[in-house]
Amino acid sequence: MMMTDDEIARLIRGLAAARGWSESYAARRATGSGDTLDRIERGVSLTMRRANRVMTNIARLWPDDKPMPPSVAAVSASGVAA
Repeated sequence: MMMTDDEIARLIRGLAAARGWSESYAARRATGSGDTLDRIERGVSLTMRRANRVMTNIARLWPDDKPMPPSVAAVSASGVAA
């Protein structure tokens, strides 16, 4: 499943809310950089390789006691972002 940058930003924000983290901390945990959301908002795109890694990280970081968005659940089930 190919995710757009906006969808990934939405998932990072969802991870932040689910974990009770700040958005920049969630971005740093999922992407390795706390300013990823700012860059996406400025129109900078993630490479496909990085987007796949981010989706895998979001799936790994998603709390067990919170409902997982379908796109994250698909990655979690397969272990890979398609």
